Amino acid sequence: MTDSYLFPRLSSAAAQGRLREIAGKTPSELSALASTGHHDAIFAPCGGSRVPEEVLRELRREMIEAARELGFPGDVRKGKVVSFDSTAARLLRERLPISPGEASRDDVWAFLTLVLLPDLATWRFNEQQTSRVLGGVRNTFQRLWWRAWVLCDPESEDPLALVGLPEDALVGLMERPALSSNPKVAVAIAKAVATLARSLPSARREDAWRDLYKRIRQRLVFVNFDLLAETSNAELERQIDTLRIETVRAFGT
Repeated sequence: MTDSYLFPRLSSAAAQGRLREIAGKTPSELSALASTGHHDAIFAPCGGSRVPEEVLRELRREMIEAARELGFPGDVRKGKVVSFDSTAARLLRERLPISPGEASRDDVWAFLTLVLLPDLATWRFNEQQTSRVLGGVRNTFQRLWWRAWVLCDPESEDPLALVGLPEDALVGLMERPALSSNPKVAVAIAKAVATLARSLPSARREDAWRDLYKRIRQRLVFVNFDLLAETSNAELERQIDTLRIETVRAFGT
């Protein structure tokens, strides 16, 4: 599967126009409007081949199938949101042949959300919040793809296991560039969070990983984790695990 495909893009004006077209419609109504193309879509003039429509159709089919197992197009329950996000992140990473360069384009995600998957975006967040359907760090699918790309651990038996961490833990990690800009560092932190979650009662976990993130940010003032990631991954993991242990002691077991 190539990673040099070019994807359709919606300019800001085109995205706003498409948003007006679909405003107020239910997921069931939007399913009839979903498409692999749009008359206002554009492509970059060079840099690769245009993504085949069949690739987009297959991605949509698998995403819809995963959502239906969780009740789509009916109301999504809170307990199923995490399950959908984890599954969708995997599908986007494994089935979307997109390079990080194309994936960094908000206009690409505007197309994928407003044209290809508008029903799923509306179902996932109930309301068509601008930040969830236009491109950006809070876009319904853009945030999931980047989670899967950053937190992929090729040395693990399940390279994408870390995208299954609790939502609050993932948001706290991914929305802090100091923690997530380097994938090797982000993976090491996420693995520590996963261990932390297993060692504390559920009622204390959210406060615990917030405490861990705070300790890591404080340590970054004195230790260059990016350098450790390149020179001694074992030392990087030791540093983070030391902070995890401090958090466990602070919160008790």
